[in-house]
Amino acid sequence: IAVSNLHSHSVEYIKATSSNIFELLKAATSLPIATKGKQWLEGKLYSDAAILNPLPIQDLIEAGYKEIIVIMNSPIQHISKPLSLLTSMFAFPRNWKIARMMKRWHHHNFNHGRTIAKKPPEGIIIHTIAPDLPLPVTLTTTVRKKLYDTVQLGTKKGEEAASYLKNIFNLGPKLKNPKNQLQVLISKKSSIKKQNVLKVSRKKNSAKKSKKR
Repeated sequence: IAVSNLHSHSVEYIKATSSNIFELLKAATSLPIATKGKQWLEGKLYSDAAILNPLPIQDLIEAGYKEIIVIMNSPIQHISKPLSLLTSMFAFPRNWKIARMMKRWHHHNFNHGRTIAKKPPEGIIIHTIAPDLPLPVTLTTTVRKKLYDTVQLGTKKGEEAASYLKNIFNLGPKLKNPKNQLQVLISKKSSIKKQNVLKVSRKKNSAKKSKKR
């Protein structure tokens, strides 16, 4: 699980165990402003990894992962703008160094991760799950209906993604070019449709001949 170390000012990946899982999850979701922004874990202070790298796809690729599922809370084509210095300072008023790093790296790594998700390197498969439109909530939204609507959107998108991934993994032997798996799935569906249309046309022709006789 990815977290930001507030002492070394870097992103760390910590293995979840039965003894650290709760504190680790608290640290990984300690997003400043929305929460207190920090959590003690094994004698060190951690925060959400998103403050430095919201989309660490490059780290996963460098670690050797070949197939990655990315879940976003905004459209994949969205471009993240730099955070204001005021927002960064408000997030970490007592740690100016991490505040400046947050302003410098948050949007840069976010946009870099999106670029990789849209055009993965050769040999890497990335399945992206993202909303089609911006969500109706912000970091500090408390309106019950907006929160409910957002959860419903996430549920619907999750069901669509589950269906897509199920079809992908049921294709049989992996293709030489895995990036084209979705296109192959669509092609298979198109081929089936054409076959069905051909069968119907044959039946119609056969019925016409029977009438003439």
